[in-house]
Order: sequence, then C-alpha cells, then structure tokens
Amino acid sequence: MKTIIKANVVEAMTVPFTISGAATDEKLIADYLGSVTPLIEANLKRVDARFSTFKADSLVSRFQRGEDSLLALDREFQQVYGAVSVAKDQTEGLFNPYYGGKYDPTGYVKGWSIQTAFEKHLAPLLEDPRVVGVCLNGGGEAFAVNDAGALLGGPDREDGVQVAQIRSVGLSAPFRLGRRSGRD
Repeated sequence: MKTIIKANVVEAMTVPFTISGAATDEKLIADYLGSVTPLIEANLKRVDARFSTFKADSLVSRFQRGEDSLLALDREFQQVYGAVSVAKDQTEGLFNPYYGGKYDPTGYVKGWSIQTAFEKHLAPLLEDPRVVGVCLNGGGEAFAVNDAGALLGGPDREDGVQVAQIRSVGLSAPFRLGRRSGRD
C-alpha cells in the first residue's frame, strides 16, 4: 500500500517547526494536518510568550526582574523550573538554566514544548489505522512516532526493524504509545 507524506511549517520561537504525517490516504493526512497545525502553532506561540527571554512581559523576564511569586503561583512555570533544576543537578551543572547570571530555560523549553504539543495533538492521530507516522520537528529537535508505536530514537520495533536515531535534547523520558486494536 502506498504511503503519502505531508508536512506543514509554522514559525515560532524564531525557528521553523515542521509538522509531518504519513498515511495511506492523502486526503485524510492533509485534513488531519490541517486541523492540528493551528493548534500546535498556537501552543508553541503560547509557550514562547510565557517563556521567552526576549519578551518583557514573559514569565521568565518577570522572574529575572525578581517576581519570585511566579514559582508559587504558576503551575507551568513551576514545572519548567523544577525540570531544569533537576537537569542541572543530574548533569552536575553541564546543563545550566542560568546564562550570564539570569534564569534562562530556553535550552529546555523548546524540546519540552515539542514533546507536549506532540503528545497532545499528533500522537492521537495514530489511533487511526491509516496513519503510519507523525513527527514534530523544530530547530533540529524532533519527536516522531511510527504506527508500531515506537519513538524514533527509542527501542527497536517488534518486527525487528531498526528505528532511526532521532533524539530531542532535554527530553529524557521514553515515549511509547500503546498498541492499537486490530494492528497487533
């Protein structure tokens, strides 16, 4: 059966993000990508507005100016702050969310935003048996899953095929979709 690959590109965080899908039905994958692309773009732009070091009203800029209450009041800010703090500890400072003495989680935020947008908007498309793969790539960081549910860069597929090695810096938890009924 022929596989059709379609992609849309959106601009966010000063880099292009490519949203790709592969399916056995061209209209289906075009429709799916048409429906998820604006959602992914909105999510990426929302994250950029909240975590950019270049926007004066972002949470990060406010925190840099001393608004420490953000740690107590904003759950998403807490999540990112906690994750980069753990990463700094686990890497013994090789990953550091501070640049020039100022809090700057951008080394983590892009990969985290790709993972969360992927899990929310692209991974569910694989529930349709006609969809054989989806990918979200931004500035060289990517999350991609095939119809066997294997994260590219993750474990080998059950049929013995080696999966391409694509990793997203800052994402440590393996992502694996459950098998779908009728495809086992």
